[in-house]
Amino acid sequence: MLLSMLPFLLLLLCLSPSLPFLLPPPPSPALLAPPLSANIFKFLSDKTSEGLTQLTTIASAVASGNATAGLASVKEYVDQENEILRARVQNIFPRPELDLVEELRKTRPASPEAVEAACGTLKTLLLRSDVGTAASDLVAARMSKSLLPLLEDGPLKYSDLLAAAKVHLLATLAPPPRPPPAADCVPVYLLMGANGMGKTTTIGKLAHRLRKTAADLGNPDFKVLMCAADTYRAGAVAQLQVWAERAGADIVGPADVLLGLGREATAEACAAVKPGTVVYKALDRAEEGGYDVLLVDTSGRLSTNTGLTKELAKIYDIIEKRLGGPPLETTLVLDASQGSSAVTSSATWGKSLPITSLALTKLDGSSAGGSCVGVAASCGIPVAFVGVGEGVDDLREFDAGVFVDSLLDVREAERAEVNARVEVLRTALLAEREKEEEEAREAASNDL
Repeated sequence: MLLSMLPFLLLLLCLSPSLPFLLPPPPSPALLAPPLSANIFKFLSDKTSEGLTQLTTIASAVASGNATAGLASVKEYVDQENEILRARVQNIFPRPELDLVEELRKTRPASPEAVEAACGTLKTLLLRSDVGTAASDLVAARMSKSLLPLLEDGPLKYSDLLAAAKVHLLATLAPPPRPPPAADCVPVYLLMGANGMGKTTTIGKLAHRLRKTAADLGNPDFKVLMCAADTYRAGAVAQLQVWAERAGADIVGPADVLLGLGREATAEACAAVKPGTVVYKALDRAEEGGYDVLLVDTSGRLSTNTGLTKELAKIYDIIEKRLGGPPLETTLVLDASQGSSAVTSSATWGKSLPITSLALTKLDGSSAGGSCVGVAASCGIPVAFVGVGEGVDDLREFDAGVFVDSLLDVREAERAEVNARVEVLRTALLAEREKEEEEAREAASNDL
C-alpha cells in the first residue's frame, strides 16, 4: 500500500514550494483583528510545512525499504503535536468556574454569615462543574455544619474551606457496601451505555489492564474472553475484535453461535442472533476454556429505549442464573462531559438492573467530570475507572482523592495542609456519626 502511495507523496513534495499558496488568503482585517488573522495564517502555513517534512520522512523510509520505522517516526511526531495542541486548547478555554476558587483564596470567614457565603461560592463551583443541584446542595450543607464549630478558634483559613469540601465529596464518592461475588465461577464484567460513550473502547482497555496487572503480579497466562453481544450495530463485532487483538484477548460473537449450530455465518444471519444467545455461548466458552474473566459488550442504547433496556435486563438475568449470583461488575459507561443528564440516565437504567460502578470516559478534555458526584449522591453508584486518552494503556482506576483535588483546583503547595485538615474534619465527622447512632439506639431502647 505504501509503495502504491509513493508517486502521490513525491508529487506533493514536488509541489511543496507552491503548496502554501494553495491555502486561502488571510481573512480581511475587517473580519478579524490583525493579530488573530495573522496567527491563523501562520499556523496553517507552519502546519503545511511540517506536514511536508513528515511526508518526506515517509517517502525516504519507503525508498530505503524501512517503511515501518518511517511510520513510527511520523506517529511519534503526531502524538507529540496532539499533546501540545490539547494543552493549548485547554489554555484557550480554561474552566471559568475556577475563578471562584481564586475568589475564595482571598477570604477568611470569621462569622456564620461569612461561612454560609463561602459555602455558597463553593456550591456554585460544584454546580458549574456539573455536580448537579441535589449533590451540590448536600455537600454545601454538610460543609457549613462542619465549618461553623471551627469559628470558635478564630477566622477560618482557605485550607479549612477546601478540606470541608473535600471530606464531604470523598464521603459522597465512597463506594457503598457490596455483597460478595459469586464463588467458583468466572468473574463477569457487564458493560452498558449509550452509543458514543466509549463503551467498546473501555472494554478493550480494561482487558489490557487486567492482563497487565495479572502479569505484574506473576500471572502472565491470565486469560481474558470478550463477548460481542452488540448484535444491532453494524461493525460493532469487528470493532471489538480489533480491541481484542490489541489487548491479547479472545472473543465470542454471533458467528460462533451460528458455526456451533452448523449454520453459515453470513452478515444477515449474524445480525439476527439474539444478544442473550451470544452471552450464553460466551459463558460456556469461559467455563470450558478456563478463562480468568469475561467482559460482555452490549449494544448502545438510550436509557429511554424500553425495548433495548429490556434486552439488557435479559442478559443480566442469563448471567445471574448461570453464575448463581450477580456479575462481578455491572458498569455504566458515561462521557465525562455528559453533565447533569448523567444522573437522569443512571437513575433510569438503575430501575432495570443494579448498576454497581461507573466508567468515566474522555476525561482528557476540558470537562471537570463532576457529574459522577451527582450520580454517586443520587444513585449510590461509585466510579471504578476513568478513561484519560485513546491509547490501550489510557484506563485508570478511579482515585477519588486526585479527582476531588482536580475538581477544587487544590495546588501542590496547598495539598499537605488541606489533607491534614481533612483528617481532623473526618475524625470529628466519625465521632458525630457514632454519637448520633448511639442516641438512635438509646431512643429505640426507650421506645421498647
